[in-house]
Amino acid sequence: MEMKLIMKRYLKRYRSIAAMLCMTVMLSSMNGYSSAVSVNAAESSGTMTDYLSADISLDGTRQSTLQVQKLAAALYDKNLEYFSSRKGGFSWDTEKKKRSWTYYNGIMMDAYLMMDDCFTSDVSYYKAVNSFYDANISYIDKVAAVDTTGNSSNYYRETELDSIPPVRALFDLLKSDVPTEAEREKYTQLIMYVYDLMTVEYPTVEGTDGNFKHKYGSSNSGWSTYPVALDGLYMAQPFFMEFANAIEDGTIDVTETGITADGLYSDVVARMCWIGENLYDEKTGLYNHGWGPSAGVNGQFWLRAVGWYAAALADVIGMLPERFDTERNKLIAIEKQLFDGMLKYQDPENGMWNNVIDHDLTLKGSKVSNLPETSGSALMAYAMLRSYSEGHIEQTYCEAGLRAFNGIVRERLDSEGLQGIYISSGVGTTAESYLTKNYQVNEAKGVAPLMMAACYANKAAERCYGTAHCLQGDVNGDGKLNISDVILLQKWLISPSDTYLADSKAADLNNDGMLNDNDLDLMKTVLSEQY
Repeated sequence: MEMKLIMKRYLKRYRSIAAMLCMTVMLSSMNGYSSAVSVNAAESSGTMTDYLSADISLDGTRQSTLQVQKLAAALYDKNLEYFSSRKGGFSWDTEKKKRSWTYYNGIMMDAYLMMDDCFTSDVSYYKAVNSFYDANISYIDKVAAVDTTGNSSNYYRETELDSIPPVRALFDLLKSDVPTEAEREKYTQLIMYVYDLMTVEYPTVEGTDGNFKHKYGSSNSGWSTYPVALDGLYMAQPFFMEFANAIEDGTIDVTETGITADGLYSDVVARMCWIGENLYDEKTGLYNHGWGPSAGVNGQFWLRAVGWYAAALADVIGMLPERFDTERNKLIAIEKQLFDGMLKYQDPENGMWNNVIDHDLTLKGSKVSNLPETSGSALMAYAMLRSYSEGHIEQTYCEAGLRAFNGIVRERLDSEGLQGIYISSGVGTTAESYLTKNYQVNEAKGVAPLMMAACYANKAAERCYGTAHCLQGDVNGDGKLNISDVILLQKWLISPSDTYLADSKAADLNNDGMLNDNDLDLMKTVLSEQY
């Protein structure tokens, strides 16, 4: 896998350059096409090579988004039977834990609902996601719990933050009309159970403004030495923000409990700010993965951990109400500090970051080399694109996010799926300790963040560059609709990775957010009516 990724990176680039140069020569003699080529170049940095290495244009982003939608739909179709299971089985679970209640399955469920809300497609994901929770949550005598029926290992692990992320999708389900009243009741009760557990029983680390231990009672010395980790901020804090939002909009009634939304918001901000101040490394401009009361920081900068914290910052900033402007500005300052540090290490060619951020590709662990890594790069793209879309940060960060998002799709998404996803890691004390496992294909921890980033990519690009006017059906960008557009769209539908549409927005003739045979049929109909 490691060698395949390295070879793919270079072969794909040089084959694409050769093919595009040949195409440029060939098309320059054909009426109508030379202008389309010049438009593509102008939308990037001005040359064809620049376009190939770092396309962050509006249309390039739209095409990347379509590719991610296709990946999500294909994985959905492949895994539909496992949504109603308690025994796992999802193809995106390369850890093969054989249980459904895992944090990465929860993030996949949340990502599918995000995509359902952002894009129009032939299939709604809400019902399948609802079936996942209906199957995996029991409700007996007004007590909700993760259902162990037929699978004793499928339970809520009360000693780790990783059990919380699956709960997040419940908030979106409760706001929809999909769950039955009985399902709504048990979903609400599970949310209350997790809140009570975290605020009454779950241990915090003294002197950290209420930050939770990532895990406790574990035999892993890393988690006991460094109980506060960047990963945990994403696992826990967005849950409290979702809960506070649900209280404010009336989705959940807590009038008899004494719980207040403002109290939840304030607690989350305090925890996030403590991390921002105490895990930052001034020398590198990066954030340490872990911290312990006796040990201090662990001195290592693992991409996915930093990505989780960045995503948590974007989520928390986006969910804070207007009356918390002062607190939001503090978090935005931390977010910019994190982004500024990351920009120093972003690969200018592929837009990604290395698995161990501050080391190059020569670093090697017991199994693999330090390659550009997909999941952490996707999390960074998500954080940058969401915060820019919502108006919190400047265009420079949007461009970096688009470079990462489009680079991942170009470099890591192929006919086999999404490549280059490092499987997992605890808190290490050496750079090599983050290179002891393998890179995977279509692993949930990479697919879900890329789906999340896709939900903000088009909006961010449109805000950054403006919404370009397009002639419906003019996919080659020559200013007219003719048979050449039909041929190009048909070729793209067959082999999208080898075909470039000058204007993918123009190809969406039925305005459903997807490109498929329906658009091709409409294009043929419109064209036939012109003659």
